[in-house]
Amino acid sequence: MVSHSELEALLATFGEHYRPTPSEIEQLRSSLVPVRYNRGELVQKAGTRSSRIWFLQKGFAREITIDPDTGTSRTTWFWFTADFLFGSPFLFSRQPSFTHIEAITDCTMLELSYAGLLRLKDRSWDMELVIERMRAKCEMERSAYASDLILLSSKERYLKYYNLHRELFNVAKHKDIAIFLGIKDDGFNRFNA
Repeated sequence: MVSHSELEALLATFGEHYRPTPSEIEQLRSSLVPVRYNRGELVQKAGTRSSRIWFLQKGFAREITIDPDTGTSRTTWFWFTADFLFGSPFLFSRQPSFTHIEAITDCTMLELSYAGLLRLKDRSWDMELVIERMRAKCEMERSAYASDLILLSSKERYLKYYNLHRELFNVAKHKDIAIFLGIKDDGFNRFNA
């Protein structure tokens, strides 16, 4: 069962966008499943159909994209405490994910299945609004990241990301952060000194 504090943390991410009624809050509580993932464990494997979303209560995770031609992998996104995690394409498409989601630290999450989402929708939750706002937040973050890759120098990207997510630099492989930021290893090591 999801605790009151766990549920409050999740509801805080809705902010002013959506205020569920007490009845809706209890419906949400009954649809959520607390889960734990160990460091290095795949939360979702590429090639499997997305069937759930997760709310990251504690820890760090990353998205890994596999190049279909070479089979090499690279980190294409990081998630932090209080983020929603979901595969790409999104679970409503009912298509296989083309990315892995990996816990890069021990993580605690709240999991909501596709069936749970449909039940909430059937009970009059405005799930499209909730999900679209959640996805819009992520898309805005990804758009800002894409702009940074174009507009900022390697050092500026490093410093901005370091100042925003200092803890990540203590738990993630620096090579993964460097690849994500589009920085060569030698430049990353120089900035990190």
